[in-house]
Amino acid sequence: MNTYATPAISFHGIHVPAFEIEAGSFELVLLYGRAVFLVFSFLLAALAFLRLRRATLLESARNTATATAVLQKLSGIETDLTRIEAAVIATDARVTALASRLEENHRTAGPAGSAGYGIAIRMARGGATREELVAVTGLTQQEAGLIIRLHARATHGQGVAA
Repeated sequence: MNTYATPAISFHGIHVPAFEIEAGSFELVLLYGRAVFLVFSFLLAALAFLRLRRATLLESARNTATATAVLQKLSGIETDLTRIEAAVIATDARVTALASRLEENHRTAGPAGSAGYGIAIRMARGGATREELVAVTGLTQQEAGLIIRLHARATHGQGVAA
């Protein structure tokens, strides 16, 4: 049988005897080498898998935190939209009420536009009172008073002739 001797190894004064490899056992050494390589590869793969799993868990936690923050912001936006909707409904009700009042004022104003003022001016020149102007033309008390001051005949010290 062929044997291959290796020199003795000396390490810090300790002598390790040389080992011998038989020619038939060379395949066995290669088999052990493959086994060691496979175990090392498995450990390396396991370490890589553990790091990948840790990174995935950290990323998942960050994504969960981000999703929670986004959901909170969306909830705040939903609350704001609800408030805005209530304000729009209230504003719509006020606009509707103002439109009704405006329509009522136009309906009760009597003759439209300057024709009502023309009638009021003629009545004021004829000596009509403020209450008569309001009743006939639908003017307000202030408008009727102004027309009387501007257009009534200068009798008894009231008004200025136009």
